Amino acid sequence: HSGDRVSVERMGRSETLEHPHLTIGIAVQPDVIERLGAHREFHGRGLIARFLFAIPPSNVGFREIRPELMTSATKANYAQRVKEMLNIPTPEKATILDLTTQAAELLDKRMAAIEHALKPEGDLSPVTEWASKLVGQILRIAGILWVAGDLSRIRYNKSIGTDTLDAAVEIGRYAAHHARQAHQIVGLEVEI
Repeated sequence: HSGDRVSVERMGRSETLEHPHLTIGIAVQPDVIERLGAHREFHGRGLIARFLFAIPPSNVGFREIRPELMTSATKANYAQRVKEMLNIPTPEKATILDLTTQAAELLDKRMAAIEHALKPEGDLSPVTEWASKLVGQILRIAGILWVAGDLSRIRYNKSIGTDTLDAAVEIGRYAAHHARQAHQIVGLEVEI
């Protein structure tokens, strides 16, 4: 899912993908997540560990009958941003983004906190397989936020700053909380 080379060597089958890219976004009811628990072959193989979960509370009983609609200006701005991102020229070689010194220090602190939370008594220990991929997820999110934030800087600045990384870390915190909920729904031993 992240562009890393994949090589599969099985009896009767050999496959190599040099630069695979796959993004999956799905919106399902909690019972669909629960049914993942019935497929024990998904556990320990990294499938569930590759998803970022969002399990919002139900708004049933609190829904507005006539909610305020998105403004025309917001719709136009969103459409323009999406078009700009879709029209980014594909570079002949991969674009490498780096972190500013301050952002790298922030990442080091977050990595240390995640590692500490993976200890047996830590908050992330019940979702170790998922949390072991969290730093990579945070960096991918930071890259997406950086590109979406200002497309003009792609031509002159390849450094992700602390504001962008901090936003990605915050999304990572949100995802970690919801991953614990999802693992509990799946039926894995997780206390919230």
